[in-house]
Amino acid sequence: MSLSDPSRTAARGVLDSNRGFEISWDAPDAIAASALPYFPTEATSARPTEIARYRLERSWGGNPFAASDDDGTQLSGRNAPSPTDSPAWGFDLLAAFPPADMAPGSHADLVHAIETFEAAVLRYGDDITYRVYSVDATGRESPARTSAPTPLRKFVRPPVPATPPVVAPVDPAAVSPSGVQVRLYQQGDPELTASQRARTAGSDVAHLRWGWGPTQRDLDPDVAEFRVYEHDAPLTEIRGRTTSFAVATATGWSLPVQFDTPVAANEFAGIVLVFGVAFRIVSHAAGTTVTLALAPNVVNAGVAPSQGEFTVGRTTSAEFNSEYWHRRVAIVPRVPASAGSDVVEEYEVTLPATWIAVDAARTRQKLAIGVTAADAEAYVADRRIATETLPRAGNESTVAAVEVTARYFGRPSLAIADLADVAALRLPRQGGDDVHGTLRPADAFPAGFVAAPRMRLERVPAGAVLPRLRITPASIELVSSTGTATEWALSAPDQAALRAEDAAGMISDRFLAHAAARLDGLEAKSTFLRIVDPAQPFTD
Repeated sequence: MSLSDPSRTAARGVLDSNRGFEISWDAPDAIAASALPYFPTEATSARPTEIARYRLERSWGGNPFAASDDDGTQLSGRNAPSPTDSPAWGFDLLAAFPPADMAPGSHADLVHAIETFEAAVLRYGDDITYRVYSVDATGRESPARTSAPTPLRKFVRPPVPATPPVVAPVDPAAVSPSGVQVRLYQQGDPELTASQRARTAGSDVAHLRWGWGPTQRDLDPDVAEFRVYEHDAPLTEIRGRTTSFAVATATGWSLPVQFDTPVAANEFAGIVLVFGVAFRIVSHAAGTTVTLALAPNVVNAGVAPSQGEFTVGRTTSAEFNSEYWHRRVAIVPRVPASAGSDVVEEYEVTLPATWIAVDAARTRQKLAIGVTAADAEAYVADRRIATETLPRAGNESTVAAVEVTARYFGRPSLAIADLADVAALRLPRQGGDDVHGTLRPADAFPAGFVAAPRMRLERVPAGAVLPRLRITPASIELVSSTGTATEWALSAPDQAALRAEDAAGMISDRFLAHAAARLDGLEAKSTFLRIVDPAQPFTD
């Protein structure tokens, strides 16, 4: 079998990433049972039929059988791995994890041999046939025992994609980012350069860059493509919601919930979540729709968990595997560099960021984007075979992931309110040149207004305000004391009302009062009356 075969890895407890085979065969008997009566029982020398060595040969690609390791001599032991103890409370640490140089605990009935090949000699997928001869102490060979043709296979995950080449110019004081690089270009971002805005082509996009250098090529020269993924949330955040009411149990509460991604059994055991009040998770099954076993609240054991949504942090490393991600969005073929080159292969892809849904109510949105490297070994099933419409075979690396944040760049919309009404004092017709009236300033205050105990009263004539109110068909403006005109932002109803009053030749007190509050330099034409108590009547 291939050295990286999953069954061999499971038996050994460690992956062998070498390119080659483990060959095993039954050790023949030292002497035929029928010949034992003729062999002297007092003899101390080895029996003449005792196996002294083996000769191993192999053939591939239609070539004749040829010996491995020069003459093919194989002096293989029959040692079996030392038995191990299962990890549990009170177990023997050295028994569960014996040292590598520990003497074997027993012998095995099979003889084992290991042979590795360079890529230039034997490619993955090529069939090889082995045959073995046993040779006794006198040099006699047995008939050959021949294996079935067996393909060389690879079950080793490639390394993750690496840092892309540096884009000049480079700030010598800056720390270059490492790993996969992702830049989110949003149409509303005011800091986009002209070239960046051109890259967006009128829509929000995510631009990815990564590299594949000589180190990665040395580790795995068979990588054929890169796969790009998206995950619709912060990478280690799992969202959940209750699906029914909690049920009291003998030990606490049973609460049905649904997660947005599958979870491992008891992944969140021991974690405290708040369902109205705090509850500790005791256990739960694996899957998406599960039931949480909750311990009672430590303060009030009788209070039941409430309904609602919640989030919990991932406690495993599942996010490093592609099957954890929500979707595969792109396949980028690898373009190999020339043999022996030290250049870093550069790859980039621009993805539509249609997932962005930010607005004034949701100003931030996080998403993870990841890239894996994969070979094209047809016998290795796609890790996402259960979810992909078009699965892609091959060993796939762990995910090189980056989280990006979409931001809301819009500005708050301004709704111009109608000008408030102002208090008006109407005086009766009076004789003579002087007109007198009594007012109480506090009567004109809006609801909820708290006045100071003293107030300065000034009288501003309408003739000081009207010349500085400029109404034209195109705009309504207020003119400052220096002669600068500024547009007066009015609601549509107020604009219509003011234009109508201007056309009739009578501007109402409401517009005059609000204009006076916005104009500077009216002190020169105003008349100071008195410092008054606003709660007391005042006669002018």
